[in-house]
Amino acid sequence: MEMVRVRFPDRETEAKAIARLVRRHRVVCLPEGEFELSEPALAALDELGMAYDVVAREGLDHALKALRVAVAA
Repeated sequence: MEMVRVRFPDRETEAKAIARLVRRHRVVCLPEGEFELSEPALAALDELGMAYDVVAREGLDHALKALRVAVAA
């Protein structure tokens, strides 16, 4: 599955977006205000008109590795 690392423009948008996404999609919270989302989650954000910036596109394995490194630190 393709995962996309995103960042939201402000805390209010971030809170609204994550609250809506966690009900139906996989959301991985990373340090420094970044989130790993699946492609379908991005489509849901677009449908809701939520603003976000794509930081990187990567596979699920890379997302899980980033999460393990963050936990170990």
